[in-house]
Amino acid sequence: METPVNQLALTIPMLLVKFSTALVFALLVGLAGCKKETTQVEPMAVFEGTYEKQSTDPAKRYTFTINPVASKTNTVTISNFANFIPNVEATTSGNKLTIEKQVFPVSGGGQISLTGEGILSGDMLTINYSVRGSSSFDGLTEAKRK
Repeated sequence: METPVNQLALTIPMLLVKFSTALVFALLVGLAGCKKETTQVEPMAVFEGTYEKQSTDPAKRYTFTINPVASKTNTVTISNFANFIPNVEATTSGNKLTIEKQVFPVSGGGQISLTGEGILSGDMLTINYSVRGSSSFDGLTEAKRK
């Protein structure tokens, strides 16, 4: 016949096992419900804004604007590109911008093609580009978001 002390000795370990199991279960259920909140930013929204070309010569400063193209994924329009092309389309990926070959008419006849790539670091956007055609040159635009 078991004494009350022996019954208590058997009951305490059983209670600890049950409590430990319940605690582990509660922790697992609680942690499973936790999710890290993430806010997704559309890739083209990273570039959106008005930029000012940086130059020590005020005559060489100008502004251009980058806006998302709603109908195309990861695509933006650059208005007043290099202060001489009204609208250029570019694709975006992270902080990188790519200008695939685009052809534009030149006043007085002829045409030029434009390609380029850029990178956004903070509020500074650097775009290296090439113009080929009736006028050919390579350019660099370093601009700060206003």
